[in-house]
Amino acid sequence: MTSVSAHTVSALASAAQLAPSADNSQPWHLHWDGAKLHLQYDAKRVAGKTFPADSPSTLLSIGSVIEIILTCAMQWGVTARFSPSDTPGADNDYGYFELCNEAPSPAVPPPAVGERHCNRLSYKSAAVNAALIDKYSAATQGKARCVSYTNTTALKSLAQLAKQASQIRFQTEEVHKWLGRSLRFDRESIAQGDGLDVNTLDLPPGGGLFLRMISDWNTMRRLNRVGAYRLLSHIDAAPLAKGPAIACIVAPATLSAALDAGRLLQRVWGLINADGLAAHPYYVIADQLARLDAGLIGEQHLGLAQSIKRDTEAALGLTQGETLHMMLRLGEAKKTAVRSKRVPLDKILSGV
Repeated sequence: MTSVSAHTVSALASAAQLAPSADNSQPWHLHWDGAKLHLQYDAKRVAGKTFPADSPSTLLSIGSVIEIILTCAMQWGVTARFSPSDTPGADNDYGYFELCNEAPSPAVPPPAVGERHCNRLSYKSAAVNAALIDKYSAATQGKARCVSYTNTTALKSLAQLAKQASQIRFQTEEVHKWLGRSLRFDRESIAQGDGLDVNTLDLPPGGGLFLRMISDWNTMRRLNRVGAYRLLSHIDAAPLAKGPAIACIVAPATLSAALDAGRLLQRVWGLINADGLAAHPYYVIADQLARLDAGLIGEQHLGLAQSIKRDTEAALGLTQGETLHMMLRLGEAKKTAVRSKRVPLDKILSGV
C-alpha cells in the first residue's frame, strides 16, 4: 500500500483515543514509521499501573482500538488492513496497520465510535426494545459473540455472580491497589486525561470522601474485618439486578479471541449508544475468571471463584473453552453522565 499523510494517521489515532479501557488507563500506543501504523502496549506510561500487555482486559482494549481504526477508515474511504502479531502482547506488540488513501478534513468518527461512552448512573425501568436486543445478540466477530438478557431471573442471577466476584475483588490487595491508583479526585489529576474520574461514578453525598478513604488498602483491609466487602459488593452489583437488560461478550479464553471480543465489545457498545441507550461495563466477573485461570486467586477465595466459574458457564450457556469477557448493563439513562477525559494525542501517537 502507498503511504498516507500525517493528517490521516492523526485522525485515525484521535478516533482510537475513544476506545474503552480498564479504569480509563488507555494502555495503547500507536507509532507511525512512514509506512505502517504499529499498535503497541505503552509499557513506559502504564506498566505497573494497570493490567499487563497480554492480559484479557488489555486485549479487550486493543481489540477496541483495532475496531475503531478499521471502522473509521471504512467510513472515511481509507483502505486499512491490520496484520496481527503471532503472539498478541509479546514484546508489547500487537501488530500493524497498512493504510492507503486520505481521510477527509475534518474527519468525523461515525456515531457508533464518537458517541460510545460509559454511564454508571441510574436507568429507567422501561424495557429495551426487543428488536434492539435481537440486533445486539446477533453481532459476532471472529470467535466472539454477544448474549443478551432481559428477564428478571437472568438479571438477578448475573447480579449475584457479580456480587460474589466483587467480594473477592474487595479482598484482593493487588486489584484494590490498582483501583486506588486509578482514581482521580481533583481537577488537576482529572485534567491528566487518564484514570477513573470520580465524577463519572454514581456516588451519594459524601461518597467521594468515603471512596478516597477506602482507596488505601490498609484502611480497606481493616474495614473488611467487619464485613465492608459484603456491603460494597452489594452496592456494586445492585444496578445489574434492576436491568433492564444485560449484554455479555463471550469468546474462547485465548489471546486472539480476546482481541475478537474487544472488537465486538466496541461494536456492540457503540450500537447501544448510537441507538440512544446507555451502557455500563462490568468486568468484575470476567476479571476473577481470568485470575482463576492464571492461578492468581488466593486460597481463601478459590472455592468461591470456582463456583462463580461453574455458575457463569451455566448462566450464559458457554461452550467448551469459552469464557465471559465483558458484561454491559444497558437501558435508558435517567441523566446524562460525565464523560471520561483522554490523554493528549501526543501521549499515544509518535512518528508524525
